[in-house]
Amino acid sequence: MTEESEDILITGCINWDRQAQNRLYEKYQSKMFAVCYQYSKSREEAEDTFHEGFMKVFDNIASFAKKGTLEGWIRTIMVNTAIEKYRKGKHLSFIVNMEDTSEVSHHYFSDDILDKIEAAELITLIQKLPPAYQMVFNLYVMEG
Repeated sequence: MTEESEDILITGCINWDRQAQNRLYEKYQSKMFAVCYQYSKSREEAEDTFHEGFMKVFDNIASFAKKGTLEGWIRTIMVNTAIEKYRKGKHLSFIVNMEDTSEVSHHYFSDDILDKIEAAELITLIQKLPPAYQMVFNLYVMEG
């Protein structure tokens, strides 16, 4: 999508043009759902975060300052929505006991493991982590 056509799409979304919103949604839905799924314990939770995030995108698209990519801006909204949902839940703080992680630091993993594990399996393993560890992992590894 060229910058000009992206500008037209953004303008349409600012004006609440349903066709423009639909095109924006279709363009980014798979990538953004994957982001939400990384931060969720289930598909249903990911769907809730995803839909809530897109509503925030449509509500706030007029504030997109074009200092980065539209995709990056939407991704930030999705991640922040997931974090917000996490904080509203039972898990009100991120307390990581460093003593619990000492055992992990003694294990050395071969680079082969990344070649043998599939993305779906990795996501399943991440979702089995306690919520605080899952959030820290996603923020550190996935978001840098």
